Amino acid sequence: MKFAFVTVLVIMTSGLFVWLTAPVGSYTVGASAVIAGWLGYVMLRGFFDHRISDIVIGVIAGLLYLGAFEFLPNNRDISWQGHLSGLLTGMLCAWLFRTRKSTEVPS
Repeated sequence: MKFAFVTVLVIMTSGLFVWLTAPVGSYTVGASAVIAGWLGYVMLRGFFDHRISDIVIGVIAGLLYLGAFEFLPNNRDISWQGHLSGLLTGMLCAWLFRTRKSTEVPS
């Protein structure tokens, strides 16, 4: 269920960010912003949930895939806005959808 929420939130926020910041007359096509969002989520999920296995998976995913995306305006033909906003939204989702521990004190 978290996967669906992360996906919807990344689609909405990255689409809005691209719409607001992309140059006039440019076209943005594809799902790479969503993939970048999933990557951001996987990279930070383990840190927020305090699970070593997820931290290791996130570090490996980051090392393998961060170089595949343009996050800065280096190439005018690639929508860096979608990649950056997708990654940041995925990272935010890792915090928003973290597993919360009960803070109740037993009596």
